Amino acid sequence: MPHAQIYDDIWLRWIPEVAKNRQIGGWNADVSPNVLVNPKIKKVQYILPDYSCVFIPMADFRIALRQKPIGKNGMIFFVLDPNRRMIDGVRINSLRFFVSRIKRRKEKVRLFDKF
Repeated sequence: MPHAQIYDDIWLRWIPEVAKNRQIGGWNADVSPNVLVNPKIKKVQYILPDYSCVFIPMADFRIALRQKPIGKNGMIFFVLDPNRRMIDGVRINSLRFFVSRIKRRKEKVRLFDKF
């Protein structure tokens, strides 16, 4: 899995398949506190294993994570639920979720399989 990267003003992070949170839904994710205080970063993008993307404005991301403690390894852990537009139970109306074309094609195939 690639490490987090910065492109222009977007912080980009891949989420692996093993991070799927099957108990409460969504994805287990993390972020470094250094990312939250970097004034150059304006948006956050998480890429899911099926190449779907989650975009979050940094201002809203900071608000959602402001009460989260820093873990032992220096990261802030949280659950990202793009379908409900939530980060650890906090609704983020500005969160945008784009389903990949690959996933959409697979869903169409499954739909046709039911007939």
